[in-house]
Amino acid sequence: MFERLEARSLMDSAPVVRISVMEPSAAEFPREIGEFVIRRTGAITSPLTVRYLISGRAVSGIDFTPLDVSVTIPAGRRSTTLPIIPIDDVGVEGDEEVVITLLDDAAYDLDATGQNRSAAITIRDNDRVPRVIITTPDRMAEEVGERVGRFIIERSGEIDLPLVVNLRIGGSATPNVDYIGLPDRVTIRAGRTQASVFVRPLDDSLFEGNETVRITLQPSEDGSFTLSQTHPRRVSTWVVLRDRPMVSITVADPVATTHPSDAAAFLITRSGPTDRALRIAYSLEGTAAAGQDYVRPPALLTIPAGRSTLLVKITGRGTQFTDARFKTVRLTIEPLAGYNRDLSNRESYSRYLRIWDDTQGPPYEIPTGV
Repeated sequence: MFERLEARSLMDSAPVVRISVMEPSAAEFPREIGEFVIRRTGAITSPLTVRYLISGRAVSGIDFTPLDVSVTIPAGRRSTTLPIIPIDDVGVEGDEEVVITLLDDAAYDLDATGQNRSAAITIRDNDRVPRVIITTPDRMAEEVGERVGRFIIERSGEIDLPLVVNLRIGGSATPNVDYIGLPDRVTIRAGRTQASVFVRPLDDSLFEGNETVRITLQPSEDGSFTLSQTHPRRVSTWVVLRDRPMVSITVADPVATTHPSDAAAFLITRSGPTDRALRIAYSLEGTAAAGQDYVRPPALLTIPAGRSTLLVKITGRGTQFTDARFKTVRLTIEPLAGYNRDLSNRESYSRYLRIWDDTQGPPYEIPTGV
């Protein structure tokens, strides 16, 4: 008698509703459907409507087929399923979660322990998350001569949609004083793989030495791209802002003879304004001996005010070469505070020419190489 009363009491009490996951993941393509399972205890003679809340990074109607705010367990059944059907979009979003949390209602109770009230399904994104890197194809910018530096922000993967990348601007140069200020974000347009950020120097008439402009890529807040974990310079790099003229050297006349009347010549060129003289430090090398085989140039070379070039003549001393038909002279521009050299190209600041022994005949055939 007591057991029958207890069974009736259980049947008449409010059902307890729980949620679990049958398929814990779903996929955009190939499409895989995830399923939540909602179960009830107690009598099953009537349908039971269960209310729930949708949360998580996945959005109903955008990332998966829209859901209502409730689901009904039919009469005669203890459970029903709530399918999560992914929508295959073109956006690169990364994996996203759908969280279903059961809500209180007078028609039923929730698990008193707090368990089985919420469950989650992960939607796997089939679109490859792009890798974003930064490079500096034009690493040198100059106040003098208005040479512009350039960063390139480049992405891999799909290009159907625009991609916004946040930037942190740093370095020793001051924005809007040493260069035109840069944006704190850049958009790679749809259909494009890259976007450029230009560093445009401002000539403030002050000599401050070389300064830098650094850009550091910021991680994606929504998982729309990733950054390199193994190559720091693909995440953060710099442009050098030069506050001095660029000095270079070419060969104006490649061959001299030992006779003093037949000189060869280097041509030294500077960029930028010419309102003042510019002193140039240099060194001499080669098989010919300065002061013995040719006249040694002054200790410091000077490009005069009003001129952008200087011709440096190499004049023979009338000596005879007993061990060679010709000798070489290499002139290298050495560092000095008043100018810069292009260190990426040695031939721009170090060149050679030849002195031919005129006692051995005219220099009709000149061997190549130093």
